[in-house]
Amino acid sequence: MIAINNDNDRSVPDSRMGRLRAREQQKQQKKASNKHKKTPKAGGTSGSQSPTAIKPHNKNKKSNSKKWLWIVGILVVVIVAIFFIVRRTNNASAKDNAEKIVQTSFNNDRDNITNQATSAQMIELEADAKKIQDNTAANQYSQLASLGKSAISFRERVSDLRSGNNYRTSTTGDKVSSLLQDLKDTTFKSDFSGFYNEYNKLLTNLQPKAAAVSKLHKETNKLFKNGKSGSLHSSVTSSKLNDLLDSLDKYPNFEQASKDLTRVETAVKTYRKDQDSASSSAASSAASQSASMASSQSASAALASSQASSQSASTAHSQSTSAASASSQAAASSSRASNSTASSSENSSSSKNSSSQSSASSKHESSSSSSKSSSSHSN
Repeated sequence: MIAINNDNDRSVPDSRMGRLRAREQQKQQKKASNKHKKTPKAGGTSGSQSPTAIKPHNKNKKSNSKKWLWIVGILVVVIVAIFFIVRRTNNASAKDNAEKIVQTSFNNDRDNITNQATSAQMIELEADAKKIQDNTAANQYSQLASLGKSAISFRERVSDLRSGNNYRTSTTGDKVSSLLQDLKDTTFKSDFSGFYNEYNKLLTNLQPKAAAVSKLHKETNKLFKNGKSGSLHSSVTSSKLNDLLDSLDKYPNFEQASKDLTRVETAVKTYRKDQDSASSSAASSAASQSASMASSQSASAALASSQASSQSASTAHSQSTSAASASSQAAASSSRASNSTASSSENSSSSKNSSSQSSASSKHESSSSSSKSSSSHSN
């Protein structure tokens, strides 16, 4: 077969069938090129059309798109690498930080918390557990964080029972029993055995003491007329008060017991003070009665003394009168004797002697009567 270059080339003789076949081939090539919109490749068969030239801007687009594909691919690889590196680094850092928290907040057996454990540390431990890739380690740390948060919350509730070294007024037997029941309702007994054993022992020992203090508080209130303060009931006996004081004195580290002890002691002092004042008033009334009796007796004694003195004075007056009459009689006799003789003078001298004796006797009698009156006054 002779190849035909184009339709107008008639320099080369050919048969009619050859030309028809060549034309048919050209039509098919045009249809194929129009259908796929492709330019014919260079080096086609003889007689086909010359290939269409590629424009320069199309070549630049293709080269630029290839470059961007490479850049995007490199960026994706870099991002993925950075992601894995950061994830690996975060995993190692989270694991190290979680282990530090565990060593600080838990004991060696990891069945109890330490005094340094806080809620903030448990939240941080829980966040670190989510970053750890190892599922076993992540689950272990997550469980410890959950147990730690619950244990710290319960520990704070128990700590609220105390104020320093003493138990608060709100620490009643019912409250301690409620805490003990809450402890038994948790999973601490199986999952956190050390913590459970510690607080179960503490609350079990505390419960009967708190219940006894609550009972004594009720008994103390019953002593008073208005329930809490004021005066004591008349039926309260000293033995009952002493027994209550001895019982309250056994719980010095309970604020409620200390307050009740102070209340009862103050009430007892007031009660004794009232009794003492009543006794003193009774003694005072008795003393006033005895004093009135003594004053009446002294008045009667004074009256008797005055009567005795008046009697002695009248007696002395009568005696002095008789003495004066005797002395007058003696003077008269002496005047009569002055006119007589020596014998009469002797008689007058003897009468003078007798008058002087009588006057002395009268003076003695008056002095004795005065001494009697004075003695009667003194009596």
